[in-house]
Amino acid sequence: MTDAWQRHPGGRWIVGDPGRQPDVEARPAQIAPTRPDTTVDGARLGHLTYRAVSLRGLGHWAERKPRQDAYLLRVTANGQWLVGCVADGVSQPPYSHMAADIACREITRFIAHALADQPAITDAEAWPKLAGELPWEQAVEEASAAMIAKAATGLPPGEQHTPLEAGKARATMATTAVGFVVAASPTADGQLPFALVVAAGDSSALVLSQGQWHPVTAVKNAGSDMASNAVLALPRAVEVAPQAGFLRPGEALAVITDGIGDPMGTGAGEVGQFLAAHWSRPPDLFAFAGHAAFYRRGFADDRTAAVMWYGADNQQTPEAGELTEPPESGDPMTSGDGALEAAAGGPSDESPEAAFPWPGEEGTGD
Repeated sequence: MTDAWQRHPGGRWIVGDPGRQPDVEARPAQIAPTRPDTTVDGARLGHLTYRAVSLRGLGHWAERKPRQDAYLLRVTANGQWLVGCVADGVSQPPYSHMAADIACREITRFIAHALADQPAITDAEAWPKLAGELPWEQAVEEASAAMIAKAATGLPPGEQHTPLEAGKARATMATTAVGFVVAASPTADGQLPFALVVAAGDSSALVLSQGQWHPVTAVKNAGSDMASNAVLALPRAVEVAPQAGFLRPGEALAVITDGIGDPMGTGAGEVGQFLAAHWSRPPDLFAFAGHAAFYRRGFADDRTAAVMWYGADNQQTPEAGELTEPPESGDPMTSGDGALEAAAGGPSDESPEAAFPWPGEEGTGD
């Protein structure tokens, strides 16, 4: 542990100046009251270990908004690929949490179906071509179409059958999205293939190698003194540019929304060093969620991260500055698959539902 981070008495990590964040109390969301504030998952798949978390930000706690971030992970039918999506609902439209869920559901569904019968890649030179030929653009188009269709169901009954333009749909729900796929088995020369597409917006991806972060996608506001929240969000027509790459043993790929990306930047500062120290190996599932929930003044957005490690053993990273002891004989280890859900509060009389009635379900189920 360094002087740059420490534990708050309440248990959360503090990275730098926490400001008044420890004093913020969660308030029930006015819409989507059954939407979990927090979701977290993790497992081992072949040579791959992964963790994912999505947290309702302190700003949304105070504003009584639901968590607008989302992620979804799917294992293909043949068990050879992990397909995922990380999405960040745009703050202003009231139902952007639905757009984020739809983006994750449709993009992962489409790509997982395309890879269902794809065997492991043994020839590294064949991977960039295959990654580029995956139906990324069709997947994003399907996601946009599903958002527009969902937005139309919130119109008054007489207008629901009228074709809805993407711009009008974005006034109701809009989201950024990054889709990705990581192989469960390495190529013959020991590299682990991955590919990703920035479908829309400002979420980002980085590789963690030997304690250093290396951006894979463009870093938001790099070289700028002020963070910008301007995004080109779905639903819209887009031309995607797949990026193919490889992980070496011990490396990790992290796909994050700007709730983590903004304070992290290129990864060279305090937040990047903090996460590199704790994510050099797969941490305990719930410790992983705690790392993403750090206090840092000025950064109160929702936070979502999906991190995939190649070749990591089952030994988990101990918390910096804390003693660890092996479990007693016969005690189960609490790692691997899991899900934590902390539900938001109840409805409010001030809910925007009154102005925009919705039949509406939440969640990322098919």
